[in-house]
Amino acid sequence: MMLRWQLWFGGHRTRFGLIFLLAALVGGALFVPHSEPLYQRYDRMSPGEVVRVGPTKTEVNGDRVMAVDAVYTDATGTRRTVRSYADAPPPTLGQTVAVLHDSGDVDDVKIAGLRTHPAPWWVAMLVMPFIAGGLWLAFGRLGHSRRAVQLLQRGRLTTATRIAQRASRWSRSDRQESIVTFEFTTADGHVQRCEAQAATLAQAVDGGAEPVLYDPGWPDHATALRHLPGAPALDGSGAVTCTIGPLAAAAAVLLPLACVAAAVALVVRTAISWS
Repeated sequence: MMLRWQLWFGGHRTRFGLIFLLAALVGGALFVPHSEPLYQRYDRMSPGEVVRVGPTKTEVNGDRVMAVDAVYTDATGTRRTVRSYADAPPPTLGQTVAVLHDSGDVDDVKIAGLRTHPAPWWVAMLVMPFIAGGLWLAFGRLGHSRRAVQLLQRGRLTTATRIAQRASRWSRSDRQESIVTFEFTTADGHVQRCEAQAATLAQAVDGGAEPVLYDPGWPDHATALRHLPGAPALDGSGAVTCTIGPLAAAAAVLLPLACVAAAVALVVRTAISWS
């Protein structure tokens, strides 16, 4: 089970994407609920009087956002207080303002020209690209992970020979990566080739043997065993094992769960704030 978790979420790019996504979701949960909803509907307008103006802890473009309270009379004749927010010069005490409200929802109200939330609507839009980027980084290789899991489930293990090695266009930690080509023979005698990224160019092309997993029903679907996430290997009995450190194992399990929790917090907090 842990090996499957490692295959799904233990790759370097997936792990970085999950961390990036978690940071974006936490930022979204902190800031999006305080931003102005994109859609608001009001069917009534009543005069109101400003009774309080005070600063908040929020700043927009270097300007302190001000909270403005006004009293007005709703459609039922009830005196109510509404709070709105302004980062431009706010109305002054005693000033008469127009109050927009919804006759069907007494809580759906604001002072005309001001906001219902401390932050403007575009704050929420700033967070969305980071969340989208995190989703792409974290889950863009799910297809590759799914194929790796399928290989472990129904793949056949054989021995391949390294026949070529060339430089890759990718680098990791300032080290040039390389792509190694392997050749192996399937159970029915067909010769197949597969490629895998090696850690560095320092690996010699010497015709050395390499354990390879391939799908008997789709021999082109094959990979070197140790190039799977977690670097699985063969133990003394020939079984596939994976030595996963405690930190890597914890990250493979906890990061996806943390992202789910942060996404739920973002949705719930935003729904409560915008309702």
